[in-house]
Amino acid sequence: MQDLKYSEEEIAEQGQKYIDQFKEKMKKVADEVLGDIYSNLMPHIESDSWTNYRNYLQYGFSKEWVSDKWRQSYHVELRKQILLEHKAELVPLLNEDLVKRVEVLENELKRTYDRYF
Repeated sequence: MQDLKYSEEEIAEQGQKYIDQFKEKMKKVADEVLGDIYSNLMPHIESDSWTNYRNYLQYGFSKEWVSDKWRQSYHVELRKQILLEHKAELVPLLNEDLVKRVEVLENELKRTYDRYF
């Protein structure tokens, strides 16, 4: 076999060539991945964040999940402010909710009574 000898410059040039090729391939892959993230994932990130925030507020309003005093006071004040600003709109809705709740409870009571008698 013939002994192959390369100069340091030739080795450096060849190495730089491979590194440059690798960089170009990685740029293409990165552009493709980021394109997928921006086009496929970004709309869901916003809606997921909004959903989480909305659920947090809903739980606070319904007092189903309020674990500390700060959150309790925050939700109480927020409910009061909403009621003050929108009282004319909310009172009729609250009355309707109460009537519906009474109907549901009456039906449940009737079903329970019918089940046992």
